[in-house]
Order: sequence, then C-alpha cells, then structure tokens
Amino acid sequence: MINHRLLNESAFLMAKAMLAIIQNCLRPEEHGDAVEAFYEVCRDGLLNYEVKRDRMEQRLRPSVN
Repeated sequence: MINHRLLNESAFLMAKAMLAIIQNCLRPEEHGDAVEAFYEVCRDGLLNYEVKRDRMEQRLRPSVN
C-alpha cells in the first residue's frame, strides 16, 4: 500500500537536496521553479517504484482464492 504522505515528504527532501547541488548555477528567483520540477520528477519516480513493488508483492504472495 502506498503511503502518499511519506512519498511526498521524501520527494520534497530529494528535491531540496538536488537544488543544493546546483543552486550556484541558478539565479535565486529560479530556485522555486527548480525545486518544483525536481519534486515532480522524484514523486513520479517514487510512485512508479511503489506501484511496481506492490505488483511484485502480489505476484509473490497470491491470494488464497
């Protein structure tokens, strides 16, 4: 089961870490846009991972029907 609060929190922390790496290459007014773009990429990646993990778990432990 996907925990969306944890997923969003993790994506935001990753986005902030990514910004810290490249922030000297951007103007300060561009930082917000960069964090938003990084957040979306991280969130989508984590969501994709969770969906695949759930599917794999279901295949490994099929229901008892």
